[in-house]
Order: sequence, then C-alpha cells, then structure tokens
Amino acid sequence: MLARQLRAVLPRTWIRHQSSTSGSLFKDLEGSSSAAEKESADAAVYNTNADLLNHPYIKSKMDPQGKTATEELLSPLKQILYSKVLAANNGKFVNNQTVEHEGSSYELSLTPEQQKALIPSVYIQSYRIKSSWKKMYMFLRMYRQMGLTEAITQSHFSSRRMARDVANMLERGRDDAIKLGMNPETMHIDQIWVGKDGNDFRRIQFKGRGRTGVITHPYVHVKAILKDNQVREDRKALIKKRLDRKLWRPLRNWTIKEDDTQTPDYKW
Repeated sequence: MLARQLRAVLPRTWIRHQSSTSGSLFKDLEGSSSAAEKESADAAVYNTNADLLNHPYIKSKMDPQGKTATEELLSPLKQILYSKVLAANNGKFVNNQTVEHEGSSYELSLTPEQQKALIPSVYIQSYRIKSSWKKMYMFLRMYRQMGLTEAITQSHFSSRRMARDVANMLERGRDDAIKLGMNPETMHIDQIWVGKDGNDFRRIQFKGRGRTGVITHPYVHVKAILKDNQVREDRKALIKKRLDRKLWRPLRNWTIKEDDTQTPDYKW
C-alpha cells in the first residue's frame, strides 16, 4: 500500500533509480518499521514531499538521536558509579576512584577502549565531492585537532574549491551536536580522513594522429569525528608527562677508586 502511494507521488525516473539499487527506500520503509508504524503509514496519504518527510522512519534518519553507550557497555550499577565519578571530577572520569553508594564503597575500573567509547562524540560524513584523494588529504591536514568553529571559519575563507563542501559537512555536524545537547563551542575535530567514493566519471580525450586517451574525474568523500576539547587537553597532558620524565640510564656514573685489592693483573 505504501509503495503504491509513493510511486504515485514520486517521479518515474527517481523510482526507477531507487528500485534498481539493492537498498531501496520502499524496502527500508516496509521492512524496518514496526507494525504500528506500518498501519499509520498506510493510513496516511503522501501528496507532497513535506508529507513524506513526516514519516517516522525518515524523521529518525534526518534527526539524529543520542545513543547512550553506557547502557551497552556498563551494567546498571556501573552506570550509577560512572555518573558519580563524573559528577565528582567536573565531567572527567578518573580510574579506580573510590565511590560511595548505598553504604558501600566501590572502585570503578574501565579499560582505555571503554573510556574512549563512553566519551560523547559526533560522527559526520560529507556528500560526494569532485576531487582526488591526494589533493583532499593535503587540504585536510590543517583541520587536525582544530576547534570546530575555527575550522568552519577557515573553510569559508579558503580559496580551495573543496573547502565549501567541507564547510557544509562541519556545519551539519555543528547542528547535530546542538540537537544531541552538546556545546559546539567546546568541540574540536578529533579525527578527519578522506576516502575514494568510487564510480569515477570517465570521458574520451582526443589526441593527434587518430589516437585517443581517457580522462578520469575522481570523486571522494570526507568523514570526521567531533569530540569535546577535554579529550585534546588530556592527550596533551599525557604527551607532556612522557616528554618530561627523566631518561633511564642502564649504569650509574660510578668512579673507579684505587684500593688495596686492585692489581695490574686481570681477574676472572
């Protein structure tokens, strides 16, 4: 029922493109939604694109919902202890800290992988960008560990063509951070990388003496992970601690002293 209604509204070319791919929109709408959503979707009439955007499945894809990793990684008791440790240290987790709960003392210990997964972050991905990965890699080097607002400003003032697409991606990440209850002013780009998008456009290049070549127009995509500035400060403190430690020496600076036991002969 829903597929027939959508086919009556959407253009024929768009429907043929969606049906030819493996991940069809109709299959997602009919297979992933629950029985209650199917009944409400079948009863609705989609006359315009605005009506289609009100579908619960499409709204869930457009408006991100915060996924709590604490429910997947920590038990109910550890979740309470983890929240108390964060409240005692101004939002920073301290391993093996003693916490009181219901008259008992506990020490919560988490692995570095668990601590990294529990830090709130925003994952963003760009659209298809016409550029090569070598040019994009050299351009993205300046965004490493840069603040989010500063990175958006740099993108707007850059003369590179791909800077506009990167700025659009970062602005969408900023909006998603606000929807998830995070402060974009205190966030930075923790990781950013580029990958080939595939399906490069190729055309014929005509040469002299009846010869031809192939011109390839590559396409790439950019992905990034946004995190709070506290993660960057902790990394800087760890690096400074490693650099400031004293150098270990295998032997002490002993002085040879003359005594009665020393002789010019070698002793085994």
